[in-house]
Amino acid sequence: MSTLKDHQEYIDRFRSGEISETDFTQRIESNADLKQEFERHQKDLQVIRSAAKEQLRKKVLTALEKHKKKSATVFLLKRVMQIAAVFAFLAAAIFLIQNMNQPKSGSDLFANHFVLPDAAGERNANAQSDIWNEAMINYSNQDFKKTIELLSPLVKQDGFPFANRGNLYVGLSQLMLNENQKALEKFDTIDVESSYIQDAEWFRALVLLKMENIVEAKKILQKIVAQPRHYKNKEAVEILDNIQK
Repeated sequence: MSTLKDHQEYIDRFRSGEISETDFTQRIESNADLKQEFERHQKDLQVIRSAAKEQLRKKVLTALEKHKKKSATVFLLKRVMQIAAVFAFLAAAIFLIQNMNQPKSGSDLFANHFVLPDAAGERNANAQSDIWNEAMINYSNQDFKKTIELLSPLVKQDGFPFANRGNLYVGLSQLMLNENQKALEKFDTIDVESSYIQDAEWFRALVLLKMENIVEAKKILQKIVAQPRHYKNKEAVEILDNIQK
């Protein structure tokens, strides 16, 4: 990088999540001009936030002063509710200012969009299905360690009819135990021709967001967006929009 415009573009890419914090830190420590420009950006944001907070504070004080001058006959509860509304507005506005121009973190996006699927409902009278049914009961009870213990050998058996779905539940259970890398690897084992491949794509993207691997998560989300009939198409669009703010 050699120009001010280059520095500004690089900082914008970092704020949008395209560049990891580690890479960015290494770059600014080795480039004095870039570091100086980033520090200037930080100061500018602080000035903007401080000015906005001060303006909001003055508006609240003015509003409170008007309330004091109102007739004493005004119903007390109404006044309390009005003042509470002013402070609620202040709190919301300050929150928005503090988050202005800051992309949501991957873990925030994961928390906003992750929903643990219900257990499968298949029931058959054979030895394999007895283990499957027991695994689903443990999954429903959120005993994810036991779920993995039961399903892991089962999905490897030849001819097991629920192998892809079983791998999905193993991956979800690993995710719930914060074994994120194992969950990624398990979702990778789901057959691309399986009816569960869309689930695998979606949960892979969410795991990568949870791990703050924004670049790889975006690749999968963009793949989902390119599939209009994907059941998570709209949510993928929403997440990408938040990442790119």
